[in-house]
Amino acid sequence: MSIVRTVQPLLNKAMYFDGMNAYISIPDSPSLNPRTSITIALWVYQARRNPYDWTFLVAKAGWGSYHIISEDRWPSNQVGFTVRVRGTDYRLRTSKAIGSYWSFLAFTYDGFTGEQKTYFNGYIDTSASRTPGFIDTVAGSLYITGAKSYYFCGYMAQILIYKDRVLNEQEIRSLMNNPNNPIRDSLVLWLDARACDVSKNICYDLSGNNNHGTMYNVSIVTLSNQIAPGMVM
Repeated sequence: MSIVRTVQPLLNKAMYFDGMNAYISIPDSPSLNPRTSITIALWVYQARRNPYDWTFLVAKAGWGSYHIISEDRWPSNQVGFTVRVRGTDYRLRTSKAIGSYWSFLAFTYDGFTGEQKTYFNGYIDTSASRTPGFIDTVAGSLYITGAKSYYFCGYMAQILIYKDRVLNEQEIRSLMNNPNNPIRDSLVLWLDARACDVSKNICYDLSGNNNHGTMYNVSIVTLSNQIAPGMVM
């Protein structure tokens, strides 16, 4: 039986991860294993850096087919996006830093052209041309932080993943400006703090693909205002 969840009008709730043992685990499924391309977008706010070289924000099977990390110990505090293609990890960093303010990040990889891009607050930030190739399939759960015990400390309000689709800059900006109505075509994961049930430790997937996440030590906070780029809590 499919579960339908609606969200509140305002994007004013966030998942809080304490940097010690809080994470979300989503079981492996075919929908979470893209081949030709991928788009990932998320709202993030870093409360504190951890004493690691990096902490995971999103990770498929740990160091598997794709992951996003916050480069905590590096002075710039950039965000790195990696896809594994034919056994080679293609990694691209943002030029801008995350911190104690809300940022909307997006990442794309196109296996037909080899183009890999990062977006910061709705606009393209960095790009790289790779040898074209499809993303490796690596079995394993999808983690929202916590993979390999590298825990992010901060907040996430929404995580979106698109399978085998590359969203363009205009579409990325639409995701940022319309959090209640993201593009549905090829959307395979839509986690939203407003659709998390702490009493059941479940964060419901609003995409319709039933990629619901189990929350471990994650709390939900309500903010007084709608989340926006640069907003300080």
